[in-house]
Amino acid sequence: MKKIYICVFFFSVNLFAQTEFEVITRSEVYEDLDNPISLTNGLVWDDPDLVIPLGFDFELSSNIFNTLYINEEFSLGAEVTLSPSDFNNSPIFAPTTLDYIDRGLESNVSESDISYKLVEGDEGKILKIQWKNVGFFNDEAREDFMNVQMWLYENLNKIEYHYGSVQISNADEVYDFLSGTSVAVASSNDLLNDGFLDNAYFLTERPDDPTVETILAGQFLDEPYVLNGTIPENTVYEFRNTTLNISSFIDLDFDLYPNPVSEIINIKTNLSKFETEIYTLLGQVVLLNSNEKEINISHLPNGIYLVRINSNNNTFTKKIIKR
Repeated sequence: MKKIYICVFFFSVNLFAQTEFEVITRSEVYEDLDNPISLTNGLVWDDPDLVIPLGFDFELSSNIFNTLYINEEFSLGAEVTLSPSDFNNSPIFAPTTLDYIDRGLESNVSESDISYKLVEGDEGKILKIQWKNVGFFNDEAREDFMNVQMWLYENLNKIEYHYGSVQISNADEVYDFLSGTSVAVASSNDLLNDGFLDNAYFLTERPDDPTVETILAGQFLDEPYVLNGTIPENTVYEFRNTTLNISSFIDLDFDLYPNPVSEIINIKTNLSKFETEIYTLLGQVVLLNSNEKEINISHLPNGIYLVRINSNNNTFTKKIIKR
C-alpha cells in the first residue's frame, strides 16, 4: 500500500492565471445522502478506481470538466482528480488524504460505500459525493471510521467538504504519525511530476477554526500541511472561488441601497441567480439568502457589516452601515 501526500516538492512554473479562493468554516448538521447512486456497488474495496459524472460543467483554473475520478494511481480513496483525462493538468479535491478502506475488507462483506447524488438547489445543480462509514488501512484494530461528503456547485463554482460522525482512537496509525489529515483544494496539478501549476489551498492548525495556507505555483514545501487533530462532526469547509471574470464584472450592474440602512437593504443587480451573505467585521455569518433583492436586516444590531454577493464564479463585496 503506497502512502502519498499531495503536498510534496514542486518545480517552478506558472502556466495559468492564478485562481483565488477564500475559505469559510461553519457548523452544519450532517445528513447522509438520501438514496444516492453507489459507485462501489456493494463490493469490498481498497484503493478504488471510480468514475463520477457531475451532470454539469464545472470550471477551475484552465479546466472545464463534467467528470471526476477517484484514481487508484493517484488517490488513497478520497482525493478526487480529472485523471485519466489529463495527467499533466488536473485539479485535486482532497477532503482528506487518509488511506480509506472498506470496513468489511477482512470479512469480505462490504460495510462502507462511496456514492454520489445530483440535486437541484436554489443556485443550480449540486453534485454531492459521499464516503460512508469508511475505515482506514493503517488502523490495525479496525475500530475507527469516518463519514465525509464533497459538494460541487454548478453556478457558484465553489467546493464544500462536509464531515459527519467520526471516531479516530488510533490516531498515530490513522494519521501515519502526523497530527492530522491534509485538507486541500489544488486548482491545477501536474500529477506525473507532483507539481502545482496554480495556487493550492491547505488547512492547518485547529480543525474547528483552521488557518488557510496558500501555496503558489512553483513554491517548494519540505513537509506536508495537515490539521492538528480530528475534524469535528458537523464541520463544513467552504472553498469559494473568488477569481474575477473581468468581463462579467464590467457588465454587472450591482449596488446596495440605502446605505446607511435601518430595515430593508435593496440589491440592485441584473443577476437572476445569486447568493447573498452578510458578515460582521469579525467574519461571523449573520444572514444567508438566495435570489432575494430585498433583505430585512432590522433584527441585526447596529454596526458595520459586509454584504457579499456570489454568482457564476464571481464575488462582490460592499460595506454597509446598520443604524
